[in-house]
Amino acid sequence: MTERKPSVVITSEDTLPGVVERLRSAAQGGQTVDLVVPIDSALLLTAREFRSLKEAIDEDRLPVLLRTSDPLRLQLAERLGIPARALPRARVMAAAVAVPPAPPARTPVPQPQPPDNGDWPGETSVTGPVPRADPDRSWPRLDQADALARDGEELAGPDQDQDAGSEPMLSNPPRRWLPVAVVLGVLVIGAFLALNLLVPQATVRIVPRSAPLIGSVMFDVTADGQPLDAGAVFALAPQERQVEVVWESAAPVTGVRLEPDGTASSAIELRNASAEPLTIDAGTAVATETGVAFTFVEAVTVPAADPASGAPGAATGRVQAEAPGAAGNVGTGELGGRLPNGVYYSNRMGPAGGGSDKEFPVVAQADLEALSAAAIGAAPTLAATAVAETEPGAALLPATVSVAAQRDEFDHEVGEDTESVSLQATMTIVVQTYDGAAASADYEQRLASSLADDAPAGFALEPEEIVFGEPVAMEETERGIRLEVTAEADANAVLDEAERSALAAALAGASPEQATAILAESTDIADFSIEYQPSWLAPQMPKNAARIQFEVAE
Repeated sequence: MTERKPSVVITSEDTLPGVVERLRSAAQGGQTVDLVVPIDSALLLTAREFRSLKEAIDEDRLPVLLRTSDPLRLQLAERLGIPARALPRARVMAAAVAVPPAPPARTPVPQPQPPDNGDWPGETSVTGPVPRADPDRSWPRLDQADALARDGEELAGPDQDQDAGSEPMLSNPPRRWLPVAVVLGVLVIGAFLALNLLVPQATVRIVPRSAPLIGSVMFDVTADGQPLDAGAVFALAPQERQVEVVWESAAPVTGVRLEPDGTASSAIELRNASAEPLTIDAGTAVATETGVAFTFVEAVTVPAADPASGAPGAATGRVQAEAPGAAGNVGTGELGGRLPNGVYYSNRMGPAGGGSDKEFPVVAQADLEALSAAAIGAAPTLAATAVAETEPGAALLPATVSVAAQRDEFDHEVGEDTESVSLQATMTIVVQTYDGAAASADYEQRLASSLADDAPAGFALEPEEIVFGEPVAMEETERGIRLEVTAEADANAVLDEAERSALAAALAGASPEQATAILAESTDIADFSIEYQPSWLAPQMPKNAARIQFEVAE
């Protein structure tokens, strides 16, 4: 007798962890374990459960063969790599009924015995005819199994929702209405697209005509908090504050220190009127009338005068400035005179050149003074920043800013070689401030209301489009200061629904030229553009005014 293979049959009381434990116990002998899943079992209906089973089998390396007659489970097992084999379907056994030979004789009717299922646990036998649903209609299709394997959705068994004794129901009835619905949807979408492609429409983008508005109000900041006169719409009292600020900056220096470099030299013409040749020794000194000294570079002999013609003897020498630097560069003819031996000299043929100086930037006194003045000039801005940090909402009066003390620290002194000089100035500033938040809330409301009242009829003003200026001091007296605030904005013409409808009615059916003329006549439109759709049709306004849309350009 052959040894039967170990098997684990899932019952209605089992859980997936319990089944895994039973598989571990059955597989201890090393043989392949048949995991029998009855078709009506509540376990292993989802891809998630199959994945959990697969992970447990792989982790413990269990030799398992899944056996079931449910094609969906077989499909899921195959998809997830679990060995599986189909069980034979349940065999229906009709019981043999004994017919008594005669009514009086009562012979016991033998009870039918269920056939032996051998190695097929989970199979059943019945004693009478059983109606069976068509498996091809009751079992889920393989494409459903693919979807479940991908999405992990649960699938109920074929008999899960059926009451006992009821007729088998189709778990996947044919969707005969779906193709019809798809066709109808395509037809509706196609009709909509065709309507938009074939029926002309137009979009008119307009730039409304605008009217510039400007307004101003004045308010006072006085010691007693009362207006200087009736010209101010309100008044505030100031507060005196003292703040300490630090200003730092750097600037290039403007001073220059010269250091002589190249030495000037020049050719010099010599004339001798005597009857004897005369020699000028090297190093003989000559000078200009301004005192620039030169010396002969080498000795020169000047011939005697021509006794026949009386023409003086001539020669050319070369002189060089005694000191290097650009000061030795003298002009033509500036070096000339008569030497003690009677020879005349002159640089009348060209200037002396070649002298040069090197320039080095140094700190000048003016550089320090300019930085210190710049620090004072920055005092109002520094004070405003300091006040804003210590008291948000407060505003200062620039005219009242004064520097009570200033300590300057320069990184270089006058005459030092450097490219730039920097200053750190610590200043104590005294200034008067007022409640800027309260002031702006008051004058902004007044100006917005005034500008709205000034807008022409049919024009609208958007409050967020108003640009408010900063308060500017207009008058200063012993009592206080008068400030003026201006505001500017553009009011735009409003094209209401009634005007749009009337304009669309006038444009309906118009040619591009007629539409341009109609829009140009509107007093509410400064500029416009028209987009005709569809673009492949000839430009023409739709005859239906409802197909003409208006948009306001940004």
